[in-house]
Amino acid sequence: MKHFNIEKQQTAIFEKFGAFFAFGQKQFDERKKEGVTYVNAGAGLLAPKGTAEELCADLAALSKNKIQWELDNNSVKDIIFYSLGNYECQISSDYSDAVDAVKYYGITEAEVAAVWPEYWNHCVDNDYF
Repeated sequence: MKHFNIEKQQTAIFEKFGAFFAFGQKQFDERKKEGVTYVNAGAGLLAPKGTAEELCADLAALSKNKIQWELDNNSVKDIIFYSLGNYECQISSDYSDAVDAVKYYGITEAEVAAVWPEYWNHCVDNDYF
């Protein structure tokens, strides 16, 4: 599957807004700027007060661009296969984690269920257990 390289663009957005990740006081102290009040933007991401909403909007737009790019450059089957493998669904014999992941692509559980037997056989043939 062809992947959209999101890291550089995310980093540019973080830098634009002065946002950073911190998972403890030490990390926060190392990155904070004096005189700036920070708010939690979720998942350990901190942003200067007043910028979190715009930061999240830019990140959401980037995520939409990533999804559209991947849909334009991969088949639905490729996206499903990738998600099934990423969540190691063959190990659990349950594709529900992949269903949750591909819903953002507009891919339904019925589409995943239709591909599941082929993916399972692929895993058996390649000893992915």
